[in-house]
Amino acid sequence: GREAAGQELCQPCQHQVRLDNAGIIVEPGDKESLFIPLLLADCVEAALPTANSYLVALAPLPDTGGVRGDVQSEPPSNPALQDVWLFCLSGSYFCLKEFFSELSSRGALRWDLHDCYKVEEKCIAAGNCGQIFLRETVIAA
Repeated sequence: GREAAGQELCQPCQHQVRLDNAGIIVEPGDKESLFIPLLLADCVEAALPTANSYLVALAPLPDTGGVRGDVQSEPPSNPALQDVWLFCLSGSYFCLKEFFSELSSRGALRWDLHDCYKVEEKCIAAGNCGQIFLRETVIAA
């Protein structure tokens, strides 16, 4: 049933997957590399029935015709969400949260903010466009 589906889904990857300064690079070997931008990409996870396995969904903003390296991309005809990437990760819950920290340090938007941080109620600074609150990590290593 459900556990078998989780085991099927979480098979070893045949591609090289790595983080660079602005996103995730997937190198399928004999094909051209894929770049997944992380700036303002939504990322969320769900536990799989297999022990220490997680499904991570990553939804980058649609390409707006920007330049990445020396490759010029065309603007999409429909600016709606175009791609959602799914990654299966194996490891501890702490490793998953470390991965999310790496994604967010490259601009991804985490949906698990309140699971990972305790945000103080008192505002320490405010401006025209926002407020600043202290936060404390609640996940122990």
